[in-house]
Amino acid sequence: MIPKPEDVLVKGSPVVGLCHFLEKELPADAREAIWRQLPEPYPNRFATSSILASDRVPLSVVNLVTTLAARAKGEAVESFAERAGTFGAKEGTSAVFRPFYRVLSMGTILETAPLVWSRIYSAGKMRVETKDKSATLRVADFPGDPAVCGRATGWCKYVGGLCGVRNIRARHECTSKGNPECVWEFEWE
Repeated sequence: MIPKPEDVLVKGSPVVGLCHFLEKELPADAREAIWRQLPEPYPNRFATSSILASDRVPLSVVNLVTTLAARAKGEAVESFAERAGTFGAKEGTSAVFRPFYRVLSMGTILETAPLVWSRIYSAGKMRVETKDKSATLRVADFPGDPAVCGRATGWCKYVGGLCGVRNIRARHECTSKGNPECVWEFEWE
């Protein structure tokens, strides 16, 4: 059963990364306008940067922030969210671990995605199938949305780049468009 976005919690670390991305993408007045549209207690928490990496924020709030920011930037939610996910992955992959990504294959890295997913989101069961130059990620029991799914796409593509693969292509089918589960199909060279 797919939970409601307000019932799914997101770990604070990617939310902090999203906020850093917005600091680079939007002027302060545009960010403040976004914060004012959030439900309580989040306007003040976002405005004062008081969200900690260990906090949990409702997915509905994170999706709303992403969607409002995309609108403020005049960009489609999917592409904006993907850029935000790429930024968050870059910020979230410690320099200490980056050399390890370079020696692992894209398939091996994506096989760890279910563990990462379960540490970030309080809902969704991810399964991964890898082949030589492709992988399929399936997430069941999760309320997909262009905002969250775009961020996940950006994260995967960035990590793939760390592994040295080129021309990463992603196709996504989403529960927000009636698919029974979110499915990402990645191919690379």
